[in-house]
Amino acid sequence: MQNSSFELGNPQKPSEITLPWRYWGTTVTQRTYEYAHTGTYSLVTSGVDQAAGPYQYTGAITPGKYKAVLYYYLPTSATTSGSIQLWTNILQSGGGKITDVRTGNVPFSWAKGQWRKLDYIFEVKPDYNGGVAPAQLQVCVTIRDFKTTDRLYIDDFSLYKLAD
Repeated sequence: MQNSSFELGNPQKPSEITLPWRYWGTTVTQRTYEYAHTGTYSLVTSGVDQAAGPYQYTGAITPGKYKAVLYYYLPTSATTSGSIQLWTNILQSGGGKITDVRTGNVPFSWAKGQWRKLDYIFEVKPDYNGGVAPAQLQVCVTIRDFKTTDRLYIDDFSLYKLAD
């Protein structure tokens, strides 16, 4: 994935998220230097009231196993009881969704005040539904039941193709 540590951005608007990163459903999603797992910047999200979060489309993919990894930080002052989830849509040529793979919902309650790692391994098959070939992935973070006044920091969001 490109710009996995959110270090690259618009010099005139340093808090602005730049492509290839996108987001859905959040009131505020931006680059910040308040906390970072590595480097200087991370992504902060706040104002989430239901399933939402940042995502990125990959380039062309090949069948095999992949590993998605991210680090997240919730300040000790947070009072949310929400959860985080990694979600990957497997897409066909033209962008239509074939299927998805995802982690379970991981509660924030035990993660306050420290960077936590969230990762999972999944397989992309050569074809689905009797011959539909996968072409790319949409790798997403989904945040649920997050108190809208709390802030969540995300950094080092990566995707790796594992050896066969």
